[in-house]
Amino acid sequence: MEPVPNLSDKKIIFWEDQGLLQYSVAYWLQKKLDCKMYAIIDTTDRPKVFFKNQKLVKFDKIWFFHEHITKNKVPDIDYLKDVEKKYDLHLWLLAANERLFYGYYDYHIFSENEVLSILEQEIKLFESILDEIKPDFLVTTTNMHHNHLFYQICVAKKIKVLFMTPTRLGGRCMMSHDADTLPSQLNLPNPKNDLTANELQKYQKNFNLFNESEKFIEGFSHSKFNLIKAAFQFLFVSKNSNIDTHYSYYGRTKFRVLINSIFDVIKTKYRAKFIEKIFLKQIPDVDFVFFPLHLDPERTLLLHAPFYLNQLEIIQNIAKSLPIGYKLFVKEHITMITRSWRSKDFYKELSKIPNVILIHPSIHPEEILKKCSLVVTINGTAGFDAAFYQKPSIVFGDVLYQNLSSTTTVKNFESLPTEIRKSLEKKVDLHELNQFLNLLESNSFKFKWNLFGTHVQQHFYMNGNLTDVEISNTQMESFLNLNQELLAPLVDEYFKKIIQELNN
Repeated sequence: MEPVPNLSDKKIIFWEDQGLLQYSVAYWLQKKLDCKMYAIIDTTDRPKVFFKNQKLVKFDKIWFFHEHITKNKVPDIDYLKDVEKKYDLHLWLLAANERLFYGYYDYHIFSENEVLSILEQEIKLFESILDEIKPDFLVTTTNMHHNHLFYQICVAKKIKVLFMTPTRLGGRCMMSHDADTLPSQLNLPNPKNDLTANELQKYQKNFNLFNESEKFIEGFSHSKFNLIKAAFQFLFVSKNSNIDTHYSYYGRTKFRVLINSIFDVIKTKYRAKFIEKIFLKQIPDVDFVFFPLHLDPERTLLLHAPFYLNQLEIIQNIAKSLPIGYKLFVKEHITMITRSWRSKDFYKELSKIPNVILIHPSIHPEEILKKCSLVVTINGTAGFDAAFYQKPSIVFGDVLYQNLSSTTTVKNFESLPTEIRKSLEKKVDLHELNQFLNLLESNSFKFKWNLFGTHVQQHFYMNGNLTDVEISNTQMESFLNLNQELLAPLVDEYFKKIIQELNN
């Protein structure tokens, strides 16, 4: 156990959204650390009342993010140009991939000036906060452009970031400085015992993310009681004040939300019937390459593969790059049901590609991995899972497992035909895979992130049907105590990392 230094003058800032993870961490971490805590709260108006009045976490100061972003400001272009240079930022890359600004939001079309004005106000807020408190640590995860922007500015200012990220092994996470990145450049350790191919597959089954996804969607929005309760709350209790104060709510009138919600239910059922009709539920006995569709929208693509969002185009390019005699199996992501599936036109376009076969989302990836010759993914876990079944993989974005010799990173489509042929000849080095697993295990800890998220949805948000809800102190305290055991490994890891950094 490392010695605990004097922390009374140390400052930690938390970014908290309505996932409530950082708030929960702060609650338990304050019982271990005597330091100053601050928070940026990104929440809607009804939960905001709780955060304004709460006494469970002793924050020295709280900023409510949306209080500082107003409508109809004329952007200062010179300021934004200077900021890009100052912090080495690419602001349009972040903004154009923000799901609210482009492609995914049905209620409001953001103009260029609106987007630039929002960015300017966000950055000025972040600079004022950081200049005022000069934090030693940022505790965060990111999923939207604004919290990722704050993270990037903290990195540029040399503030130590404690970023919790998945390890590609279900139920295990690690603490790093960025998503899907090892804590540092670590050498591959020699494992005590090399697992055989069969043992590796059994190991992978214990940490399979598909199983976690199945459990997640089982608890997502299926209760009719919660749906009716949420609809009543939104239509007759909520004042819907967010429409004026939160750019994430622009245009979301009660009538439009009601119509969209009804349409979403109809659309989901209609698309599901089409999936049942044209997607295969058995794996044909042919030579094939496997491409699993990514959940969309999701941070994995929007923030970490910003140039690879058009999955239809990617599939077309993979299909035309295959050697004669190979098919491309495309499997829908099981959790796309939470996004009302993809459009029927998207699936129709896929079905028109002569050497593409569509695989039903319910098929367990294990069945496909056993029979495929190669996995191609943008930056998904399937490329890692492939190695357990002694199959090579190709990825387009940076991934945690990219240094495995059986994984090839492709940076342009022109090289794809050649790289596919090379990869089909590759063999998985089982000793290397054992080394990498040992590296992951020794730098990670147990935390069931998806389970925590499910508990949040059930305890506060009516199974994910409504997030703009009132939260009581009693309700929050009950939730924190019920999830103490689940959160303990995560809180211990934050404590350990903070102490390590200060002692170093």
